[in-house]
Amino acid sequence: MTNKLLLIPVICLVMTLGGCWPFGGDQSAASKQTAEAIRETLIITATEAGTVEAEEKVIIANELKWSVIIKKLVEEGTVVKEGDLIVEFESKKLEDAIDAKELAINNADLTLEQANKQLIMAEKQQAINLEQAKNAVQDAEENQAVYEEQSKSLIAQQKDILKRAEESLTRFNSKGGQRENDLRNADITIDMTEKQLKIAKKKLDFKNKVNANPKLNKPYSESEIESDKLALENLKNTLEKAIAARKLLKTYEIPQLVRQLEENIKQAKEDLKILETHTVVQKTRKNTTALKEAKLKLEQAKLGQEAELKWKKQEIKGLEKALDEHKEQMTELREDEDKLKVTAERAGLVLYDPGWKREGQRLQVKEGEEIYPRGKLMQIPDMTTLRVQTMVFEALREYVTVEEDDTPAATKIETYVGKGVRSIMVRSRLNKWSKEKIAAKFLKLKEDETVPRITKAVRIGKMTKAEAQAFYARLEEKEAELAKKMGLDISPFKIEWDQLSEAPPKKAASRPGDKEGTRAILVLDSFAKKTQIIGRVVESSPLPKNTGPHWLKTGTKAYDLYIGVDWEAHGLTPGENLRPGMGGKVTLVLDEIENALTIPVLSVYNQRDKYFCMKIDGGNAVETQVEIGKMNDSRVQILSGLKEGDKVLLVAQSDEGANGEDEDEDKTSSDNGGAKASE
Repeated sequence: MTNKLLLIPVICLVMTLGGCWPFGGDQSAASKQTAEAIRETLIITATEAGTVEAEEKVIIANELKWSVIIKKLVEEGTVVKEGDLIVEFESKKLEDAIDAKELAINNADLTLEQANKQLIMAEKQQAINLEQAKNAVQDAEENQAVYEEQSKSLIAQQKDILKRAEESLTRFNSKGGQRENDLRNADITIDMTEKQLKIAKKKLDFKNKVNANPKLNKPYSESEIESDKLALENLKNTLEKAIAARKLLKTYEIPQLVRQLEENIKQAKEDLKILETHTVVQKTRKNTTALKEAKLKLEQAKLGQEAELKWKKQEIKGLEKALDEHKEQMTELREDEDKLKVTAERAGLVLYDPGWKREGQRLQVKEGEEIYPRGKLMQIPDMTTLRVQTMVFEALREYVTVEEDDTPAATKIETYVGKGVRSIMVRSRLNKWSKEKIAAKFLKLKEDETVPRITKAVRIGKMTKAEAQAFYARLEEKEAELAKKMGLDISPFKIEWDQLSEAPPKKAASRPGDKEGTRAILVLDSFAKKTQIIGRVVESSPLPKNTGPHWLKTGTKAYDLYIGVDWEAHGLTPGENLRPGMGGKVTLVLDEIENALTIPVLSVYNQRDKYFCMKIDGGNAVETQVEIGKMNDSRVQILSGLKEGDKVLLVAQSDEGANGEDEDEDKTSSDNGGAKASE
């Protein structure tokens, strides 16, 4: 469908130029120009303007945020070596900023020193307060511990008193106890007294009986009898007293003693209860409260110390951060100061490529010119990477193949890193960088270039994760050797391998020729005689872009193509007779169809989405439907409707006739290798 659409503008142009249908008049077919359907190799081409440019180039610009004045610069066209001075700037604003920043650093340093001294004094004072609070807590804990022991002793003593009181009552009431002994003793006394009284009475009765016997002549005297009576009376009194005493003992003394013992037990219990539930609890509560107050004061001392010290440390941290910010800013200013001298990162040719001023005028690359921030001055292209930039319209992009680069990803990355390392070492020697700054530059190269390139190679399938890990380990070994040799301390940079998944392997080329880029024929304006500069398409932009100005909405889009050329094989030396910016024409050989049946493009026209030609049959022109294939600007492939040797009319001829002969047409068809394809 695309091939057929390409023919429509050509046919419309033919109709416009012809002015009318060439086969609509009275002339016979024999009087009109004709062409023959022939078998040939049909070459499909597209020709566009091309420009020589460097794939790798260094842009020289004012990288500072300050306006600068050009102090020195090399002349345009100078071939410089790596490390050569290219341009030197000067900036009064930068010098003033450095002086102001030095003063700010000194002030911040003094303020930080004073804050550190205040922190030391605060720490000492807080240590004393904390020690006092800890001692108060210790005293309170000791008081509480001592009283706990004392209270245990008091309770134990009171329990012992209660126990003894209970034991006294138990002993008094127990068998063989005091109650029983006292009653038994009283009974014994009564019993003995009764027996004595009985004996005394019998004795008295005996004596009275004996004295009453006249025969015996009163052997016992009256006094003896009276003494026995008195003794008997005394025994009666003693018995009465013993009985009374027993009665008193049982009725009053024993109950009273029991009550006293029970009262002692009750009092001991009451004293124990008061001691356990009031005295000890109250004193313990006071001690606990005192301990809590001491601990609270200790906590307050700790929190106060922590808060004050934290505030002071935070203040110091803020002052340190401010000082670090000043130092970082000073480092940036010093780096800006280093940037006042721009040296060549690689060998190359100096080409002035000035940007624009704010007023819309181009900068003048000369000494004394003021350059605004990001103002572009020149570029140094890498002459070993010269190639040709051209374009191809969107409709033809599918016919263009890009040459695949078989260089291993590890080799590319290692080469790039090697260039970066050499550049850092050259610049460090010229600018006399410190070891810390050199180490920081190496780390930045690793973070910004090495690691992203390795991870990208894994993601797009150029390297496996295992290959990338081994490759990175090898780079780190080389870096460690270099760091040891230079006495550098380069911080390690770890790659999160777990977060990096293996990319699927790239698909093989869909056609055998896809690995080889589309052939291109280059004719440079400066070397018009070198008509056979042959190259290959090595790169294509991923997305198309508008071909006209951004304000002109034409809708026509094209892809940027880059042509690789072996310049020395064509007698050209980059940097000498070949330089960036040279222009010319690039003819892309999009396709070559062997043994194709072709007729001139001018012989075909379309009606209602069908294609026709005027075939000569018996001297007459007969409208014949044909199926077309690919075409270039002069010939079109016929897939059906004609056969080799058929004659067809050239429809571009007007009724009045047209210049040109068959031999001219044949010449055109044989020389179509350099023609431009229809757009």
